Amino acid sequence: TSMPDGDTKNIAEPNQGFSWPQWKVNVDEIDFRNQQIEFYRNGKRPIKGVFSAEALSFEDFNFKLNNLKLSKDENLGFDLNELQFREGSGIVLKEFQVQTRLASDETTLNNLSLRLNNSSLFADLNLDYATLDNLINSPLNSTLDIDVSSLEVNIKDAYPFSSELKKNEQVKNLTEHNFEGNFEAKGDLEKLTFSKFNLNWGKNTRLQLKGSLSQFTDVDKFGFDFSNLNAKSIKKDLSKFVSEKDLGISFPESVTLTGNFKKAGADFSTKSQLKSPMGIIQIEGYFNSTNAIDYKVGFDVKSLNLGKLLENEQLGELSMQLNSKGKGNSVYELTAELSSKIDSIRWNAYTFSKMEIKGNLKDGEGDVKFDYSDENLQFDVVSSIELDSVSPKVDLELNLDGIRTQELGLTSKDLRAKILAKVQFEG
Repeated sequence: TSMPDGDTKNIAEPNQGFSWPQWKVNVDEIDFRNQQIEFYRNGKRPIKGVFSAEALSFEDFNFKLNNLKLSKDENLGFDLNELQFREGSGIVLKEFQVQTRLASDETTLNNLSLRLNNSSLFADLNLDYATLDNLINSPLNSTLDIDVSSLEVNIKDAYPFSSELKKNEQVKNLTEHNFEGNFEAKGDLEKLTFSKFNLNWGKNTRLQLKGSLSQFTDVDKFGFDFSNLNAKSIKKDLSKFVSEKDLGISFPESVTLTGNFKKAGADFSTKSQLKSPMGIIQIEGYFNSTNAIDYKVGFDVKSLNLGKLLENEQLGELSMQLNSKGKGNSVYELTAELSSKIDSIRWNAYTFSKMEIKGNLKDGEGDVKFDYSDENLQFDVVSSIELDSVSPKVDLELNLDGIRTQELGLTSKDLRAKILAKVQFEG
């Protein structure tokens, strides 16, 4: 084929951007009923419970499209009113409906309704972009606005895509309830903001939050900023995923976690509260996850029932505060401060109060001091610490200035004693 010299204006340039077709199309209806579609490759055939893209068999395939309109001014619209099928692996698409509108700078999916096996999704979505060419070549730069009014996920629906899921005990436990929820989000891959997010697993475990996710495409820079997070669960649900026996504790009958959680780069921070019938723990602090150590943390424990938590009847309630901060290239070069005040802790019938612990480290060396004094017990402990990667050392000196064993519930007779002891650990 030849072309007259100089007539080159219609030759497409390499890497030429997307060009909207200069067509005008109007289709009132496209309707397929009870069709069967098969696609086999490399001799494979469908296997119940195992999905394969090389062995696809669709039965009872129904498809109905209405109001398909394509115009020259970069507009496309259609109403997908029905899409249903049964696939050979066991996947059943019960319902898929959506109203679609595509323009030069916006795409909308309204009244999206999807029911797949035992899972479902109902949502509206809006996608904004500069041009269609940008959408095609740089889709990650688009802005998303999504409203998921209802979401229900049954984990078993993922079994055909991965046979290993069936063997995982944690996954099996997840299948006892569906995940149900809803959320609204707006943004892009730089930052996606959730104005609401609600997720339930069964009747007694749920998560609610507002906040944002950022830097999806960079694992090192991925971040989140969740405010007003509220998570609740019960002992029965928690025990399915975390072993009380392995931890050596007994879970409370219910637990609630509230607060703010943030990750920006390598920095994690939180101001949160863990509340249960066993007591309250408040946490505030940050931690840097780079190779060096950089942290600051504060705990405020209020009326924590250690006896129930640790399943030890000799222990009672604990109320205390602990604050610590530190920096260093490694544990062995750590410079840190520690202060703790134990307001009260009960052991048997005796309550200890106003205990204090203070510690300081500089470049991996320092001391920790612990003292207590009331009418029945007086002691102080000083520990000199040297953190060394080869041979760490701890020199401990205990000065028991006085003790009344009967009052403390240690003996039936009133015994009194004083002790001075020095202990050294090395290695």
